[in-house]
Amino acid sequence: MSDHGRLTPESVSWRVKRESVVLLGAGRELLLQVAHPSVGAGEAPFDDAELRWLWATRLETSLLMYTRYVRPLKVCDVEAYYGEQRDFLLACDIPEATVPETFADFMHWYDGVVEHLLEVTPVAREVAQTVLRPRRPLALRPAYDALNLATIGLLPSSLRDAYGLSWSPQRERLLGAQTTLVRRLMPLMPSLVRERQLLGEAA
Repeated sequence: MSDHGRLTPESVSWRVKRESVVLLGAGRELLLQVAHPSVGAGEAPFDDAELRWLWATRLETSLLMYTRYVRPLKVCDVEAYYGEQRDFLLACDIPEATVPETFADFMHWYDGVVEHLLEVTPVAREVAQTVLRPRRPLALRPAYDALNLATIGLLPSSLRDAYGLSWSPQRERLLGAQTTLVRRLMPLMPSLVRERQLLGEAA
């Protein structure tokens, strides 16, 4: 990361975010975001709590998708990634006292928000309907079904239940098989397909 919060090839954030597979978490990330009271209410301009939650869901979802579908990260790399992302948020003038100092502190705060603050409102349900059941050509249904499997299966179980999304041991096994397949295919993909162009992007 540079001093201006831009991704650089030396950063862990670059390593994580350049993987195209991270984008498969976009639906999960959105369902987490719209369940936050500030985000779901559509308030503008963003207040600190809203901006902090948008940042948190991007950070946590990207890390989850990378470690699940690409490879695990060393503890020191996870801490470096968090530090880079934290610096970016602080550069957006969010008060430092409101941003967890370490990754462990972040996850404690994040899990608390998921369990005690998120609420699935009618607006959130509408967003979920759009994400999970968009109008699509019949030929693309298998691809959407595979994407939905990850979107639903990787949600925190309490939020999945709040959305009324069904889950079962069979679907859990399917998600595990999907994970194994993607991890085996990733090294075989050409870099043009596997990697995103990130030069100059913000964290």
